[in-house]
Amino acid sequence: MKIVITGGPCSGKSTIIEQLENLGYNIVEEVALELIEEENKGDKNIYPWTDTKRFQSRVNKRQIEKEKFLDDKIHILDRSIIDSIAYMKHYNNNIPKYVDLFAKKSYYDMILFLEMLPEKYWYKTRNGKDRMHSYESGVEIHKKILSTYKGYGYKPLIISYDTIDKRMRIIKDRIDKVL
Repeated sequence: MKIVITGGPCSGKSTIIEQLENLGYNIVEEVALELIEEENKGDKNIYPWTDTKRFQSRVNKRQIEKEKFLDDKIHILDRSIIDSIAYMKHYNNNIPKYVDLFAKKSYYDMILFLEMLPEKYWYKTRNGKDRMHSYESGVEIHKKILSTYKGYGYKPLIISYDTIDKRMRIIKDRIDKVL
């Protein structure tokens, strides 16, 4: 079973994922964050804000590798290949045929789409780092992610902005209903 937690920047995804991991769920980490951390330790400087095309190409390949080998257990994905497609659309990059085909063949049991937090929370990440996008760009990415999931035939469950506890109760309730 594949459950995707998604939403634009500053939607509370990382906090929700961390909470689910603490509850013992199997988490498939966000590929883009993994690659950024690797770049921070390396010297290639292939970041989404320096070379979007090459960065997304790396995200696509790793995301597909991760998703290809998931078994029948419950897996909570911190984004999916469809998020990668949404980001490529946002940056006006062409979607490679193999990525589109993989997205069309993939099946996600549930898409939980987190609404963005209010603008007052935008300017710093939860780790205190500055965000790389403007708020307006974040809103556009957020919309693009939702429309891309819908374009692939999904009906994401929208989780409104609220406290972590309330959001977690809604998410846990939805996950428990499908088990």
